[in-house]
Amino acid sequence: HTDTAGQTLTVFNYFFINGAGIFGGVSIDTGSDLGSTTTGLPYSRTLSACCGGFYFWSNIGGSLPAGVTLTSAGVLTGTPTVSGRYTFLIKAEDASGFAARQFTLNVTTISINGNSTLATGNVGTAYTNAFTATGGTGALTWTLAPFTYLPPGLTLSSSGALSGTPTATGQFGFTINVTDGSHTASRQFNVSIYPAGGGPALFMSLGNFGPFAIGVVTIQLSASGGSAPYHYLLTPGATPIPGMRVQDGQPLPTNFSSAVTAGYIGVITTAGVYPTSIRVTDANGATFDAAITITVQANTIFSQFALPKATVGVSYSSTLFATGNVAVYRTTNGVPSQINAWMGSNLPPGLQINTFGSIFGTP
Repeated sequence: HTDTAGQTLTVFNYFFINGAGIFGGVSIDTGSDLGSTTTGLPYSRTLSACCGGFYFWSNIGGSLPAGVTLTSAGVLTGTPTVSGRYTFLIKAEDASGFAARQFTLNVTTISINGNSTLATGNVGTAYTNAFTATGGTGALTWTLAPFTYLPPGLTLSSSGALSGTPTATGQFGFTINVTDGSHTASRQFNVSIYPAGGGPALFMSLGNFGPFAIGVVTIQLSASGGSAPYHYLLTPGATPIPGMRVQDGQPLPTNFSSAVTAGYIGVITTAGVYPTSIRVTDANGATFDAAITITVQANTIFSQFALPKATVGVSYSSTLFATGNVAVYRTTNGVPSQINAWMGSNLPPGLQINTFGSIFGTP
């Protein structure tokens, strides 16, 4: 709406369509506002619906951002290439009916940096955090999004400085906007404020426990709360798992996250279920024990009797698969690694198998 003075008010409306089949209805759970993303950066968002089994998703109105597609499983994915505010209508359908919802996604050239979870604070202690962003043109202006609130005692400056002295405890979530005058980016943050002198309890996060195949097993270890640095070991009295050890610090497997400083690694050669416990200790001597159970399955070749037919004089290729792989191992700087090593004998003349399990050649 534009008044006689030329001032404009724009209101974005969302609508929801619900279709019912002979078995009932479908509803889309994901909220209409998908927030913002940045041009040139990968984007992925999975939409959800209720209350059936498999849904077929489709875009039935409006345009998705250039570079972004919707899969039939309800995943918006891709790398947006053109900035703008996009509105589109998505339908989820199963045998019981369908539902449709209008969504908006803001694609901007600005990207807000940093972790969404801010450093913790304490009541009565001065707190500061500087928000930063990349992209955009010229000076950036930071604001608090409407209907979101900072922890009592904190304020946000136009330059992106969050500062003040907290006056109340709690977990606070809020949304920050940043604009260069032409483009705007938004991002939600959260911060925990603890009583004076208090802080989060020590906690250990653990990676995947399997099921693993016989061979190399690597589990990432990381801790939060307490006081860094952290150190890890097998809990005193816990049952050791043959072939496994706690690696406290480098060297660690190259596939570990750069933020991870320890791991539970090794080679397990026998299938089974292995319980044990790992302890983390912080700089103040506080400890946290985590009981874990690792499941290891035996190797099984899937395609043993299912090779496609071959014809004399015609190029042939087929790949074998196994659960867990058939492997040999090597250790570099104390870190085990697995090497796929397929071997074969008595193959038809003209065919050979490589170490990756591919049978190929011309019989």
